[in-house]
Amino acid sequence: ILVEVMKNTVMLDGKQYTQTRMAEELSAKSDKKVTLAAVNDRLKNENMKISNFIEMLDLMGYEVVARPKADKRTEYVVEAGTDRKRVK
Repeated sequence: ILVEVMKNTVMLDGKQYTQTRMAEELSAKSDKKVTLAAVNDRLKNENMKISNFIEMLDLMGYEVVARPKADKRTEYVVEAGTDRKRVK
């Protein structure tokens, strides 16, 4: 999903996501301005920080889930700075 945002406009659930929109929404959530160049740099970086990955997916309405292969009933929702456990 993030790679597609890097290339062009992505439609998710009827909303358009572009690097410009992502920069605007990231700026609105933080105390400092996030530039278009900063978003572009995040997306181009092959070693993106997990916190940036989670933050950008969260803006688009997605969550990151970790689930043990051996136990499909338990999964962990990964959030920046916290973890939440939920059982299916």
